[in-house]
This record gives sequence, C-alpha cells and structure tokens, in this order.
Amino acid sequence: MRLLRVGDCDELSLVEHIGRHTPPYAILSHTWGADGDEVTFGDIVDGGGKSKPGYRKLSFCAKQAASDGLKLFWVDTCCIDKSSSAELQEAINSMYQWYQKADRCYVYLSDVSTSGSAGSDSSPQQAWKQAFQDSRWFTRGWTLQELLAPTSVEFFSAEGERLGSKVSLLQEVHATTGIASQALQGTPLHRFSVETRLSWAYRRNTTREEDKAYALLGIFEVHLSLIYGEGEKNAFRRLREEIQRSSRYAAEEQASIQSYHAQPDIVSGVERVLEAPWVVTLPRPPSFVGRETELARLHAHVSSTTSQRLAIYGLGGCGKTALALETAYRVREHQPTCAVFWVPAVSRESFEQSYRDIAIALNVPGIAGANANVKRLVKARLSNENIGSWLMVIDNADDVSVLFDPLDTGGSEERLIDFVPHSRKGSVLFTTRNRKAAVDLASGTALQLGELDEREAKELLRARLLPENHVLLDDKEIVHEFLDMLAFLALAIVQAAAFINKNNSTLDDYLSMYKDSEEDAIELLSKDFEDRGRYRDTKNPVATTWYISFKQMQRENQLTADYLSFMSCTAGEGIPASLLLPGNRKMATMEAIGTLTSYAFVTERQQRGKEGRNGERTYDIHRLVCLASQNWLRDHKQWNAWVQKTLYRMVEVVPYGGHERREVWTAYLPHAIHVVSLSGVCETESRMSLLDRIGRCEHSLGRYKSAEAAHQQVLRQREATLGKEHPHTLTSMSNVAQALSNQGKYAEAEKMHGEVLALREKVSGKEHPDTLTCMNNVAQALSKQGKYAEAEKMHGEVLALREKVSGKEHPDTLTCMSNVAQALSKQGKYAEAEKMHRETLALREKVSGKEHPHTLTSMSNVTQALSKQGKYAEAEKMHRETLALREKVSGKNIQTR
Repeated sequence: MRLLRVGDCDELSLVEHIGRHTPPYAILSHTWGADGDEVTFGDIVDGGGKSKPGYRKLSFCAKQAASDGLKLFWVDTCCIDKSSSAELQEAINSMYQWYQKADRCYVYLSDVSTSGSAGSDSSPQQAWKQAFQDSRWFTRGWTLQELLAPTSVEFFSAEGERLGSKVSLLQEVHATTGIASQALQGTPLHRFSVETRLSWAYRRNTTREEDKAYALLGIFEVHLSLIYGEGEKNAFRRLREEIQRSSRYAAEEQASIQSYHAQPDIVSGVERVLEAPWVVTLPRPPSFVGRETELARLHAHVSSTTSQRLAIYGLGGCGKTALALETAYRVREHQPTCAVFWVPAVSRESFEQSYRDIAIALNVPGIAGANANVKRLVKARLSNENIGSWLMVIDNADDVSVLFDPLDTGGSEERLIDFVPHSRKGSVLFTTRNRKAAVDLASGTALQLGELDEREAKELLRARLLPENHVLLDDKEIVHEFLDMLAFLALAIVQAAAFINKNNSTLDDYLSMYKDSEEDAIELLSKDFEDRGRYRDTKNPVATTWYISFKQMQRENQLTADYLSFMSCTAGEGIPASLLLPGNRKMATMEAIGTLTSYAFVTERQQRGKEGRNGERTYDIHRLVCLASQNWLRDHKQWNAWVQKTLYRMVEVVPYGGHERREVWTAYLPHAIHVVSLSGVCETESRMSLLDRIGRCEHSLGRYKSAEAAHQQVLRQREATLGKEHPHTLTSMSNVAQALSNQGKYAEAEKMHGEVLALREKVSGKEHPDTLTCMNNVAQALSKQGKYAEAEKMHGEVLALREKVSGKEHPDTLTCMSNVAQALSKQGKYAEAEKMHRETLALREKVSGKEHPHTLTSMSNVTQALSKQGKYAEAEKMHRETLALREKVSGKNIQTR
C-alpha cells in the first residue's frame, strides 16, 4: 500500500508500506473528473501534476489530514500504478480494507458549494443541503464501499468546508441512498442479506461495467480475479458464485434473517422504530363503519403470541374483504413493526405473483435463480421467528381447489396451502364464502360475518352518500325499506349509493327501479352465486344492484359496458389499463374507467410511487360483479364473442417472452393464462398462439415447469390438427424438450430432441438449417449430462454439414466451430480447443472485422483456453487487446471508476 506525504518544500511523495503495521493515515473519497484532470501515479513519481484540476483535491486532503494530526494520506488516482494489472487487481480486492482501516475518510464533493452559507452542522436548512443529496458522489459504484467501510466519514464542500459527518448527516444520507441506518452506523454488513446489500448498489453506476460487481467485493468479503471485457452479467455471476462459496455465506444469511425492527433507527439522536414490509395493493375501505366486535377479535388474533390461523366466512358481498383490509390498515397504524402481506387466492397465478412480491419486499436471497422455488423461500423466511411479527391475509379463498389441489401433475403432492408459513409471531387470516373451506383452512377457528345490523347499515349508507344527499336519510321508513330491500349487505349498499350519487337519484327512485328490475335480475343473474340460497327470500341484492347500474351504463356509454364485459373475461385482479381494448379517444377511455369506479364495479389499486409498478394504473373487479357480468353475457348469447375478443387482445399484447418490456407483459400474463382456460375458447390457432406465447414468457421468467405445461398443450393440439411431421408441431416438440432440459430432466430432453431430429431429417432432409439446429440441441442435451465425447462428435457433424451447406465463413458455421471448441474444453482438451478457437477468431476477423462483438467474443474464448493451459502471460496480453478494442467500440476510457 502506497501512501502520500508532504515534504519540506510542500512536495508530494509516495511511501510504500508492506505488512500489517501501517501507520495512521487519512483517505480521500471523491468522484473523478474528465480525462486528464486527475493526478496520476506517474505524475507523482515525476514530480508533476500540479497544473491539473485534480491537484486541488490532493492539496485539500493534505491540509485536512495535517489539521487532524495525520502525516500520511491515500488518494486512489495517484497511489495505484494502474499500468500494472497485478497491482490493480490487488488494489481493487484490498480497497475496502484500506478504507476500513483509515483513521479519517474525507468525502470531497466537487458539486456541492457552500458559497453564501455558513457551512456548519447547526442548521438543517442551509442552502447546500439539496445539492448535497443531489451530489453525483451518491450515484457512483465505488463510493458505496467508501461510505460504509470507514468508521469516520466526513463530508466537505468544493470550497473545503466541512458539511458534517456520516453521523450528523445520517438522515440525509439514509434518505438519499436507501441504506439502512444501522448499516451506516457500523452494524456488521454480514447481518444484512445478500439481496439487501446488492440493492444498495442497484442505482449506482461505474465507468467500466464490470466494476459494478468488482466494487462490491469488500462489502461481501470475497475476492475475485479481474476480467475486464467479461461484461457486467458475467462479473455478477462470478460474484454471486464466490459469495455462495464463502464459508460465511450460510451463517451470514441466517444472521440476516433478523427482525427488521430488532434494532432502532437513530436519526439525529432520536430513536424511531423502522416500519416493516407492507405488501397490500388494495386501498383502505372508504369510510369503514361498524364491525367493532369483529375487529376486536381480529386484533386479538394478530396480537397473539401463538401461531394462529383464522378464517372469516359469510355471504358474498357482506364485507369480508373490507373487514380484512381495515384490519390490515389498523395493524399498520398501531403496530408499525408488524409486516403485512396480502395474497389473493382467486387463482394459482395470483397467489404466486403475490408471493414473488413478498419475496422482493423481504429481500429474500436466491429468488432470481432459474429454478428458484419462491413460494418455499418465502415460507422458510416467514416461518423463522427471528423475522419478527407479521400478518398474512389470504383473500377470496372460495375455490378450495386453488389451495388444496396438487400443483405437480407428475405425482408430487405439494399444494399451495403447504406454502402458508407457520410462526408463533405470525398470523394468517383467510376470507371465504365457503363455510367448509373456512373450517379446513383454519382448523375450525372461524368467524362468521353476517349482514350489517340496521345501525351499521345506516352508517355505511351515510358514509357512502355525497353530503348533499344526506337529506335523503331523513325519512326513516324509506331508509329502512331501502336497506331491507338490499338485505343489509355491504356491497349492495355501496353499489346502490354509488348509483344514487352518479345519477342524482332518490331512495324512492331506486326502490322503484329495484322492484322493476328484480324479477329479471334474479332469474338471469343469480345462478352460479354459490350462496344464493341463503339470501333472504332467495333474493340476490348484489346481482340486482349490478343489473340496475349496468342497464344505466349501457344507455350512457357503451364503451363502459364493453370494458366491464372485457374485464369479466380476465383474471379479475391487477388489470392494467393498457390491457383494455383501445378506445377511439384517450378521453373516452378515461371516462369509461371513471364510470366503472364511480359505480363501485372496479377498484383502482394502490400505486407504488407516482404510478403503478409498470408506470400505469391497474384495477380489480369485484368477484360478484364479475360473476354477474359473466352470467349476463351468457344469457344474452354474448359470452363466446367476448371471450374471443379477449383472446385476440391477449395475442396482440403478450409477446413471445424475452426481457424487453418485461415489467409490462408480466402484468398481462395471469390474464392470458386465465383466458386460455375459459369455456367458450375454441381450439383455434389464436389459442395455440397465445399458449405458445405463455410458454415462452414462462420460460423467460424461469418458470420452466409452467412453460412445459403450456408447450405440451400446444403440442397435443398441433399433433391432432396438423400431424406429427408438420413444422409447427416439430417446433412445439423442441419447445417442450427445452423446457425439460431447463428443469434438469436432461435424459427426457435428449430423447425428445432426438425424436424431433429424426422427424426433421425425414421431412426436410439432413442438410436443412432446421435439422442442423435440432442436431445442435441434441448435442447440447448430451453435454448437459456430461456426455462430452458424444456431444463433441455431434457438434462436429453439425459443423461439417454447416460448412457444406453454408460455407466455412458463414456466421452459423463459425458458431458451430465455437461449440466444438467448447466441447473439447469440457473434456480438458485445451490445446485442441485453443487451436479451434483461434481458427474461429481468424475467420471472424475476416468476415466481420476485428472490432465486431462476435470477434471480440472469439478473442475472449482464446484467452480462456490459454488460461486453462496456464499460459497466463499470453492470456493477459490478449485480454488487454480485447479490452482495448471493447473500449474503442463502446467509447469508454480506461478509468476503473
């Protein structure tokens, strides 16, 4: 480690210290300026650099260190000889420790000025505070470790004035970086999960893409060899592998499963409790009234110190979800350290998506892995009592098959219910219309929710009516008749009040419309309501209130009725606005959605940030409203037509997987899965196309079992309609085989790839490009099973045929050469692999030029082959050539930060 010191004539010189006995020193943290601005190692050796803008930072650091009684200091720009790859590698792997051992760390903020301000710690309203939080220093990758490693971190303005310390500016630093206050105050980093520590770096950038990973080495206490040119993805892959190999990894992950509220968050000397994760997408029920007895019981349930499950059951529309939501929000108000999670059980997809959201909120490690079982990881995390208290609401558990049916049709008995966590500090609350389900779900601990009593119903009506309509409540007899007609059901009251507000009606008007509509509505809409026989006088007030509003919407705006019909064909929850059938005008679309929300037919979800997760609004349609809409469409012979419209829309918006706009299409996917399973969907090519898209999307998400199931459906249908030898059928077979391979079922995948190959040869001939692709798939399947010799042989056959068909210089031929070389390398035939990689490189240069990305990849392959043989000097030389070319192509300079 080299340190700087100031000589008698104010000249800077370098002093090298080897070993553990390094004298006290200060260290500088800063952001680099433009090319040529910074003082380098060579400048210091030559005695130059004083004219460079960066010299000002060195002078500042020397002066500040001297004022703190320190004779030595370290600055990265000039204490590291970056021309030596060995020294650069040692420095990057040791830098965290160098900052950690420093007596003082000075953060020089060149973009924060105190001109015109006092520059003291006393006033939080100083002019530099906003500039401080906006500083570029907080956006750079390397400064993360420079903030966390040292015990003493002090911030200085461009004028060299002290702004404060990591302690005195804790609130501002925490707000700017999102880093837990405990970490900023010195809590050992291994107490934070791997995913949490990675999240601190997500919004930070480095000049060299690989440095995004290399800058985190000290934060995870691991070491890596530096391979500039490997790319960000490979650098992070190696980083994760090294973290998992670390002997401390398992212990650290266990330690990180600490209660998020176990340690106080200290801001400006005041202790406050950290809020626990909150994963609830539904808004709080407006003007919730009554149900105080039930709320008290639910509060006792959540506050219990023993693991409990409780189910709320009752008529559809009686307010079960509203009661559960009110409970969740009250828990958040009174117990901010209790995590709250909302899990819709309408379908398997909605359940799994919610678990994925929970995993992200909890920073559960490993969820991004290709074969990650997110449900099992979430259960394990929440079942660990060190995580603290939590409440999980599993809503709309009406269809018991969703939770209790086996997930794996191949024989496994795992069910969704098996992934519900158990902890003495955790509570689970189910809502269901099914009494038997309530007993099964909560082991007999169930709370029956009936209609509102008259006082509660009046309170709800008053709360839902506009203030100018409160005069309608003066006639007590009319109010009683009105509420009695609606069977004192919360949803029916809400919908009726919404109609009255929207249309400026009276209770008398609504009573007349209800009586006129009731006979038709009962017959047309009550079927399929599971609890219809338990309504007073067999009436279905929710269906009737729906019917009245729907007829009015049809008269006012057909687009509104169309949107409701469309939504009733979707999964019903989390419907993105962009999924709806496009209207002629944006204003018309907004008006239609606004009408649906004003009639209380749909609910807008809580937004994350300014807009939803994907930058748009999303909506839920109440299940009974959805059911009423479906029944109306069936009785009016419109169901099949709307199902087909919805299917066509899904085909329009759901892509064939991939990562482009992934955040958008993942919101469409549950609806696409729902649509292909609806009655009324014919076995058309559109359905096959949507299933194919679903399979590819599931593949992109790493859900290979689901991908296989979708592709299997397509395969069966295509075999039946097109025949086994049709090209589309063979493509589906390849998709199934690939899904099998990704699940580790390599033998099955190899067998199916072999079948496809045989059929391709029969249909298209041995030299057809599709046949050669199939041969390559078989070879890859062999390699996955460790059959490298067989894989090499088949890759060789493919290469020979590619050369014959396309010529030796065709890009596909060169890819085949690389495959053969890789197969040789897998068998330890590194010399042969090197030779073939060099042949590929020569041809790549000839065909594409020396600077083409494929050529640079071939250069990297040669360097890997050299390294495998221990030819490190040659490998380093070629790595440097590759690096220089990559920098030239991408326009990046040779800085390391």
